[in-house]
Amino acid sequence: GKRLELLREILPKARRVAVLRDSRLPLADVHWTAMEKPARALGMTLISIDVSTADHYVKAFAAMTKQRPDALTVVDNVRMSAYRKIIAEFATKNRLPSVFGFLEFVEAGGLFSYGPSVPDVFRRSAAYVDKILKGAKPGDLPIEQPTKFELAINLKTAKALGIKVPPSVMVRAERVIE
Repeated sequence: GKRLELLREILPKARRVAVLRDSRLPLADVHWTAMEKPARALGMTLISIDVSTADHYVKAFAAMTKQRPDALTVVDNVRMSAYRKIIAEFATKNRLPSVFGFLEFVEAGGLFSYGPSVPDVFRRSAAYVDKILKGAKPGDLPIEQPTKFELAINLKTAKALGIKVPPSVMVRAERVIE
Protein backbone atom coordinates (compact mmCIF):
# COMPACT_ATOMS: atom_id res chain seq x y z
CA GLY A 1 0.00 0.00 0.00
CA LYS A 2 2.76 2.43 0.86
CA ARG A 3 4.34 1.97 -2.58
CA LEU A 4 1.03 2.94 -4.19
CA GLU A 5 0.75 5.98 -1.91
CA LEU A 6 4.24 7.11 -2.91
CA LEU A 7 3.39 6.48 -6.54
CA ARG A 8 0.35 8.75 -6.15
CA GLU A 9 2.53 11.48 -4.65
CA ILE A 10 4.98 11.26 -7.55
CA LEU A 11 2.35 10.70 -10.27
CA PRO A 12 -0.95 12.16 -9.10
CA LYS A 13 -2.71 11.19 -12.35
CA ALA A 14 -1.71 7.50 -12.25
CA ARG A 15 -4.84 5.35 -12.30
CA ARG A 16 -3.91 2.02 -13.91
CA VAL A 17 -1.03 0.07 -12.38
CA ALA A 18 0.31 -3.14 -13.93
CA VAL A 19 1.39 -5.69 -11.32
CA LEU A 20 3.91 -8.30 -12.45
CA ARG A 21 3.46 -11.39 -10.30
CA ASP A 22 4.08 -15.11 -10.31
CA SER A 23 0.66 -16.58 -9.61
CA ARG A 24 2.19 -19.96 -8.76
CA LEU A 25 3.78 -18.57 -5.61
CA PRO A 26 1.55 -18.60 -2.51
CA LEU A 27 2.59 -15.12 -1.41
CA ALA A 28 1.61 -13.64 -4.78
CA ASP A 29 -2.06 -13.74 -3.76
CA VAL A 30 -1.27 -12.37 -0.30
CA HIS A 31 0.54 -9.39 -1.82
CA TRP A 32 -2.20 -8.88 -4.43
CA THR A 33 -4.88 -8.83 -1.75
CA ALA A 34 -2.80 -6.42 0.36
CA MET A 35 -2.59 -4.02 -2.61
CA GLU A 36 -6.27 -4.10 -3.59
CA LYS A 37 -7.70 -2.02 -0.73
CA PRO A 38 -5.11 0.79 -0.88
CA ALA A 39 -5.44 0.85 -4.68
CA ARG A 40 -9.22 1.31 -4.44
CA ALA A 41 -8.79 4.03 -1.79
CA LEU A 42 -6.38 5.85 -4.12
CA GLY A 43 -8.67 5.46 -7.14
CA MET A 44 -6.26 3.07 -8.85
CA THR A 45 -7.01 -0.07 -10.83
CA LEU A 46 -4.56 -2.95 -10.60
CA ILE A 47 -3.85 -5.01 -13.71
CA SER A 48 -2.54 -8.48 -12.92
CA ILE A 49 0.15 -9.69 -15.31
CA ASP A 50 1.37 -13.22 -14.67
CA VAL A 51 5.00 -14.15 -15.18
CA SER A 52 5.10 -17.69 -13.86
CA THR A 53 7.85 -18.80 -16.23
CA ALA A 54 10.74 -17.06 -17.96
CA ASP A 55 8.99 -17.09 -21.36
CA HIS A 56 6.03 -15.21 -19.85
CA TYR A 57 8.08 -11.99 -19.73
CA VAL A 58 7.82 -11.49 -23.49
CA LYS A 59 4.03 -11.96 -23.30
CA ALA A 60 3.81 -9.73 -20.21
CA PHE A 61 5.73 -6.92 -21.90
CA ALA A 62 3.53 -7.23 -25.00
CA ALA A 63 0.39 -7.07 -22.82
CA MET A 64 1.65 -3.95 -21.05
CA THR A 65 2.54 -2.31 -24.36
CA LYS A 66 -1.02 -2.98 -25.56
CA GLN A 67 -2.82 -2.05 -22.30
CA ARG A 68 -0.71 1.07 -21.59
CA PRO A 69 -0.86 1.20 -17.79
CA ASP A 70 0.23 4.39 -16.05
CA ALA A 71 2.83 2.60 -13.93
CA LEU A 72 4.32 -0.79 -13.14
CA THR A 73 5.06 -2.59 -9.88
CA VAL A 74 6.13 -6.14 -9.08
CA VAL A 75 5.36 -8.69 -6.39
CA ASP A 76 8.91 -9.36 -5.24
CA ASN A 77 10.44 -12.80 -5.53
CA VAL A 78 13.76 -14.31 -6.58
CA ARG A 79 12.84 -14.56 -10.28
CA MET A 80 11.73 -10.93 -10.43
CA SER A 81 15.02 -9.97 -8.87
CA ALA A 82 16.93 -12.01 -11.46
CA TYR A 83 15.09 -10.13 -14.24
CA ARG A 84 15.26 -6.70 -12.61
CA LYS A 85 17.45 -5.15 -15.31
CA ILE A 86 15.18 -6.40 -18.11
CA ILE A 87 12.06 -5.18 -16.27
CA ALA A 88 13.57 -1.76 -15.55
CA GLU A 89 14.83 -1.37 -19.14
CA PHE A 90 11.41 -2.29 -20.55
CA ALA A 91 9.72 0.20 -18.24
CA THR A 92 12.06 3.06 -19.08
CA LYS A 93 12.01 2.33 -22.83
CA ASN A 94 8.20 2.38 -22.73
CA ARG A 95 8.04 5.48 -20.51
CA LEU A 96 6.41 3.44 -17.76
CA PRO A 97 7.23 4.60 -14.21
CA SER A 98 8.24 1.56 -12.18
CA VAL A 99 7.90 0.88 -8.46
CA PHE A 100 9.74 -1.86 -6.60
CA GLY A 101 10.37 -3.25 -3.15
CA PHE A 102 14.15 -3.36 -3.22
CA LEU A 103 16.99 -0.95 -3.95
CA GLU A 104 18.57 -3.29 -6.52
CA PHE A 105 15.70 -2.57 -8.92
CA VAL A 106 16.36 1.16 -8.66
CA GLU A 107 20.07 0.59 -9.23
CA ALA A 108 19.05 -1.35 -12.38
CA GLY A 109 17.06 1.67 -13.62
CA GLY A 110 13.68 1.49 -11.88
CA LEU A 111 12.09 4.78 -10.82
CA PHE A 112 11.80 4.12 -7.09
CA SER A 113 11.65 1.45 -4.45
CA TYR A 114 10.17 1.30 -1.01
CA GLY A 115 10.72 -1.75 1.12
CA PRO A 116 12.45 -3.33 4.07
CA SER A 117 16.08 -2.46 4.66
CA VAL A 118 17.94 -5.59 3.59
CA PRO A 119 20.99 -4.87 5.80
CA ASP A 120 18.65 -4.42 8.78
CA VAL A 121 16.88 -7.71 8.01
CA PHE A 122 20.26 -9.46 7.82
CA ARG A 123 21.32 -7.96 11.16
CA ARG A 124 18.08 -9.16 12.76
CA SER A 125 18.61 -12.61 11.21
CA ALA A 126 22.11 -12.73 12.68
CA ALA A 127 20.66 -11.93 16.11
CA TYR A 128 18.31 -14.91 15.70
CA VAL A 129 21.18 -17.20 14.74
CA ASP A 130 23.12 -15.95 17.77
CA LYS A 131 20.22 -16.79 20.09
CA ILE A 132 19.90 -20.27 18.58
CA LEU A 133 23.62 -20.93 18.87
CA LYS A 134 23.37 -19.92 22.52
CA GLY A 135 20.70 -22.57 23.10
CA ALA A 136 17.35 -20.91 22.31
CA LYS A 137 14.82 -23.14 20.60
CA PRO A 138 13.82 -21.71 17.21
CA GLY A 139 10.14 -22.44 17.90
CA ASP A 140 10.29 -20.34 21.06
CA LEU A 141 11.60 -17.23 19.30
CA PRO A 142 9.03 -14.62 18.29
CA ILE A 143 8.41 -13.95 14.61
CA GLU A 144 9.56 -10.47 13.70
CA GLN A 145 8.44 -8.23 10.88
CA PRO A 146 10.81 -5.70 9.33
CA THR A 147 10.74 -2.40 11.18
CA LYS A 148 13.08 -0.31 9.03
CA PHE A 149 11.94 0.62 5.53
CA GLU A 150 13.87 2.55 2.92
CA LEU A 151 12.90 4.74 -0.01
CA ALA A 152 15.27 4.93 -2.99
CA ILE A 153 14.75 7.16 -6.03
CA ASN A 154 16.51 7.08 -9.38
CA LEU A 155 16.61 10.70 -10.59
CA LYS A 156 18.24 9.68 -13.87
CA THR A 157 15.19 7.53 -14.64
CA ALA A 158 12.83 10.26 -13.44
CA LYS A 159 14.49 12.70 -15.83
CA ALA A 160 14.30 10.20 -18.72
CA LEU A 161 10.57 9.79 -18.03
CA GLY A 162 9.97 13.53 -17.66
CA ILE A 163 8.95 13.14 -14.01
CA LYS A 164 9.67 15.79 -11.39
CA VAL A 165 9.83 14.04 -8.03
CA PRO A 166 8.20 16.33 -5.44
CA PRO A 167 10.47 17.70 -2.70
CA SER A 168 8.10 16.16 -0.12
CA VAL A 169 9.11 12.73 -1.43
CA MET A 170 12.78 13.56 -2.00
CA VAL A 171 13.34 14.50 1.66
CA ARG A 172 12.18 11.02 2.72
CA ALA A 173 14.58 9.17 0.44
CA GLU A 174 17.43 7.30 2.10
CA ARG A 175 19.09 6.80 -1.28
CA VAL A 176 19.06 8.97 -4.39
CA ILE A 177 20.68 7.80 -7.60
CA GLU A 178 21.69 10.64 -9.92
